[in-house]
Amino acid sequence: MEDRTLEAEQSLLAAILLRPEIFRQTKVAEEDFSDPRNRKIFRAMGELDVDGIPLTPDLLYQKLGNRELLRYMALLSDNAISANWEYYDRLVREYSCKRQLGELAEQLGYWSKNGDDPRHIADRARKRLDEIVGHFEDKQPIHRKVKAWVQTMPGVFTVTDCYRDLGLVTESDKTAARMSLSRLVQQGLIVRHGDRRGTYRLVEALSEIIDHENADDTPLNIILPFGLHKYMEWFPKGIGVVAGDTDAGKTAIMLNLAHDNQGKFPRVVYIATEMGQALLKRRLQKFCQANDYFYPDAVKGITFHNPRTRNLMDLVEPDAFNVIDYYELSGDQFRDVGGYFRQIYDRLEKGVCFVALQKKFGASLGRAAELAMEKPLLYLTLNRGGIARIEKCKTEWTEDFQPYAIEFKYKIWGGGKVYWTKQPRRKTELVSKQND
Repeated sequence: MEDRTLEAEQSLLAAILLRPEIFRQTKVAEEDFSDPRNRKIFRAMGELDVDGIPLTPDLLYQKLGNRELLRYMALLSDNAISANWEYYDRLVREYSCKRQLGELAEQLGYWSKNGDDPRHIADRARKRLDEIVGHFEDKQPIHRKVKAWVQTMPGVFTVTDCYRDLGLVTESDKTAARMSLSRLVQQGLIVRHGDRRGTYRLVEALSEIIDHENADDTPLNIILPFGLHKYMEWFPKGIGVVAGDTDAGKTAIMLNLAHDNQGKFPRVVYIATEMGQALLKRRLQKFCQANDYFYPDAVKGITFHNPRTRNLMDLVEPDAFNVIDYYELSGDQFRDVGGYFRQIYDRLEKGVCFVALQKKFGASLGRAAELAMEKPLLYLTLNRGGIARIEKCKTEWTEDFQPYAIEFKYKIWGGGKVYWTKQPRRKTELVSKQND
């Protein structure tokens, strides 16, 4: 059997030398080879493949750097036939399986003689048998499994996740997985994440060239709260936030935004998280009555949605004027609010989105505070008592407009009509803002 095993191993390696693309199709692993020379050659092939280096004989010779191995490999090349490589691939795995079964029989004898619990012995034997059978049926090289797995992983992952998802239980497989991850770091496919050992994330180097020379820089024809459109320019993909105390008038502001921008975008989408059909109807009737509009004609250009998901960014339409009233941040959303706003931004194309957030009474910012300020162009706060302030403004403004030096005194009448006046920002607020 030893002669037939060696012949199968040599024939498979010779076929790979003749046609390097076979290496990526084989199901054998390094430990399947019984001859140390064959194991070293196959290992060298795997290292070249992981590094993205072609499996040419010259590069393989350089990698091995051992004269005896080079002479041995030359003999393999002289007798290379690639036609039956799949037969030899299976034969190598079959002989490997038989060897491992023999080793397991020896281990069983050792465990039995050393007084182990019979149930424990049976469990270990059953587990090892499953590994051996799986090894024979489909043994893809670990580094290929790891690379394929990594490319499907969103966000941060750990080496333990890799062991679990790929079913790696033996120390040799785990070692191979760790080496594969290290090589993927060197290749720039993944990077180590944070200070915790064995934690990684996929490098997502996805971008597109920004053609700024041919960009259409015409500002959108848009109506903003408190007449801010007279001083600011707004462009596609722009996000605005209105963070307000309870009963400070968030919904009134958002309804006015939606109403006033009908006809300026292909669609106006209003995502109402707190209103069912009956409550929405009552609210719209009050809104229209307060503004001397006719219901329902005045809001026929608005599509109202009652979300059935916490992932409200999935409801944002790319080219629409989108309103989210309101975004209830909790759990993972609270911790990763920046990521959620990023997903809204990525969904937008020619459209825009305005998001209402809850604000604790007396706080200067809404829930998630500075974390929710990273992506929006405009961040407004509504304070009980009728004071609105601009906490962030990244759009262009006219020279005579100083967003952080003013505030708006406002009053909401009848649940929909908004009256406001512009006034200097209170001194304590102004000093605090200038110190930020």
